[in-house]
Formats: sequence, structure tokens, C-alpha cells
Amino acid sequence: MKKNSVLLVLLLSSLYSFSKVNLPSILGDNAVLQRNSKVKLWGSANAGAMVTITTSWDNTQINTKVDREGKWLTAIHTPEAGGPYRIIYNDGEETITKNIAIGEVWFCSGQSNMQMLLRGAMNQPILHSADLIANATNKQLRLFKVPTALSAQPVEDLDNTAWNVSTPKSAAVFSALAFQFGKMLQEHLDIPIGIIVSAYGGTPVRGWMASEYLKEFPVMAKDTTTRINHWGPSYLYNAMVYPLRNFSIRGFLWYQGERDVSTPFLYEKMLPAMVKNWRALWDGGDKFPFYYVQLAPWTYSNASGFKGAYMREAQLKARAMIPNSGIITTVDVGSNHSIHPPDKTTVAKRLLYQALAQTYNVKGIPYTFPEYKEMEIQGSTILLRFNNAPIGLSLHEKLTEGLEIAGEDKKFYPVTEAKIIGAKGIQVSSNQVNKPIAVRYCFRNYRKGNLYDNFGMPVFPFRTDDWNE
Repeated sequence: MKKNSVLLVLLLSSLYSFSKVNLPSILGDNAVLQRNSKVKLWGSANAGAMVTITTSWDNTQINTKVDREGKWLTAIHTPEAGGPYRIIYNDGEETITKNIAIGEVWFCSGQSNMQMLLRGAMNQPILHSADLIANATNKQLRLFKVPTALSAQPVEDLDNTAWNVSTPKSAAVFSALAFQFGKMLQEHLDIPIGIIVSAYGGTPVRGWMASEYLKEFPVMAKDTTTRINHWGPSYLYNAMVYPLRNFSIRGFLWYQGERDVSTPFLYEKMLPAMVKNWRALWDGGDKFPFYYVQLAPWTYSNASGFKGAYMREAQLKARAMIPNSGIITTVDVGSNHSIHPPDKTTVAKRLLYQALAQTYNVKGIPYTFPEYKEMEIQGSTILLRFNNAPIGLSLHEKLTEGLEIAGEDKKFYPVTEAKIIGAKGIQVSSNQVNKPIAVRYCFRNYRKGNLYDNFGMPVFPFRTDDWNE
């Protein structure tokens, strides 16, 4: 009898130990919830239990019942930006999350150039890192880093992670690019900002897509290896995107493509498919802005090669197939010493300009980049015209090595004379080409651009021809 009593006590203790509401890590202390939205809250508790949720910003109570699998999900309305607040979850025992802020939340993803820490990597520094780390303390900026992980099946939660208030310690080991974007956005909007980073170096776009969205690309849907790896299909999506699907966000930032430089023409179609996949996962359609980074110049195996140029062209073309999107160029901030350019500040600023102008409707901010429009052959010269350059272009040096010109033999030679023609564009020629028919600008793996508009926004790399080497 005594033995049975002990077993009963142990059984009851076990049941009660599981009665407390369990929350996913993304809903923990210091979280930022998207303002003025209907946001989802979810978790687990005893099957059949009633969970009462109380939010301190309005003391509203919401009741939701736990299903037979021990899961629950509900939604609450968030107010205008503010905090700190508390949220109380009660199913007979309280779970309290503290220091909750209401503001703007951005999901930042990609490969190593998004993942690169503010403190840098081995022998790979980040520009201004000491100053940025020293001045990182900001109670209104919250940072959440998704652990690198792989899974053959979608997973429900993330392990060993949490929201952190921005401090020198937390910022140093956070994405250099995403941190600076968040810091500048917080300073401009003067409200709480939450930055989520889900990035993994050396990964292809197919790894970030659900299996059903890869069916359109059968070659990329196949896993030719016998083990789960970071370049396989859907493994990153399952482990690093899917678990966050219920968490409300404002938009996406994306910096990826190095792994896919060998398949640029396929990437041009796959990136829009990935964006469609993510927007469907968050159940928001085109309302979620998607801002992304065109690859910076890099030598790869040959600085004069073209695979990087084709990828940058594909990334720019993809924009037309992604509603509510924007792309920035980094043609002037590449490095021939590293595939990870140290200057993440300029990149963050340009993404910020896109977000402020297009998502937050801040008027007067220059955020577009000059793009090649058309050319006019004028004897031995070619006049190039551009969109997004209403008051003309400027060369930061007399000439740029990125400008090349070709005749009917399709051989490109450096431009030896370039002349800005007011708002019309730029006139170029070469003493080696008498009858030019085509021009290229920074259309190599590594060519650093120095052609800008009056606001210092660089011209996108381009070619006037359609010749593929």
C-alpha cells in the first residue's frame, strides 16, 4: 500500500511538472512584438487545459484551450510602439515574460555575409567594429539569433537561443549587417526594433526553400548526398525558417548568392519562388517587403571572369518578379582580399534607405540606384542613358576601369575617354575601337565601380549586349 502511495505521488508530481505553460524561445523575455498588429502567441501545456493570457499594456484577458496534443495557439492585438510590458500565461500556474517591447520586427537571412559577426571572423575584420561595439548599448534594440541547424523535416522550436537587449557583449556576436540596420532604423523611428537573424554560411538558395516550392526546379530538389548537409535542399528552411512562421514581422532582408554563382539563370527564377514561399508561410502575401543585396565584386577563381557578373545580373532581373521588393548594389564596396567585404555599414545604410522610403513612407530619402536604360551609337562613341538619375551622374575619378567597349568582333577594351553629358548620361569611347556596338560596366567577377549619381548612389553593373561567354 505504501509503495502504491509513493507511485501515486510521483505520478501526480510528474503531471503537475508539465502543467506550466511552455513557450517557444521567440516569445521569451525581451521580445519585440510587431506593433499595431494581430500577432500570434502559442506554446504547449497539459491537454485540455485552459490558458489565460493577460497583456499588461491593456490588461486584456484572452482564454484559449489546449488541444489533445498539448498545443495551443491564439492571437492578440498589439498597440502602438512602446514598453516595457509583461505578458502573463496562466493555466493554474503562471508563466510571465518580462521586458516585452512593441515595435518593428525584421527577419534577416542569407549566407555568410549576413551571418558575419560584428566582431569579424579570423583575419576578416568589420569596418568600424570597435566603435559600433562600444556604442551598442540600446534598450530599444533587441537581437535574436537563430542557431545554425539542419533538419530533414520541419521543426517546431529553436534550441539554445533567446532575445537579448543590445549591449556591447550581445552586439559583438550578432550579424554586423543586421545589427547596423537595426541600430539605424531604431534611431530614425525612435521606437523599439527587433532584429531576427537566421543565416548560415556557404548555403544555396534551395536550402532555404520548402520542398513543395522546389518541385518547380527538379534538378535543385534532388539531394545527391547520403547525409543531411548545409548545401542540401530544404534543410535550412525546416530548421531555421519554419519554426518562426507564427511570429509576426514587418519584412525581410536577404544577403545570399555566392553559393549559387554557377547557376545564375536558374537563381533568377528560384529567388522569387523562395520569396513567395516565405510570404505564404507567414500568411501575409506581398504585404511583407523583401529587400536584398546584390553580390559585391569578388575575384572567385579569376577576377576577369564572368560568373559573378551573371549572378549580379540575375539578382537584378529577379526584382521584376518579386512584388514589394528592392535591391541594393554593392559594386563600390567589394574587396579583392575577401569574399566578405569589411564595409557592412554602407550596405546597412542602403537597405535602410529602401525600408524608410518604401515601407515607412519617409519622403525625400534617395534610395534608388541609377540603372542602364538605353544607348545611342554616335560614330566612334556611345551615349549611355540611365533611369533613376534625374540630375545626372558623376565619376569619382576621371575614368573607371569598370567601363569596357566592344566592336563587331565582340572583344571588349577599356574605355579611354568618358564624358558626363549633363542629365543625358555618359559618353564613352576607346582608341582601340573605331565602330563600337556594345558597352559593359563592372561586368566582371571583380571590378570596383566609381560611377555614381549626385547622391552618391552607385550605378548598377550592366551590359548593353546579350552575349554569353
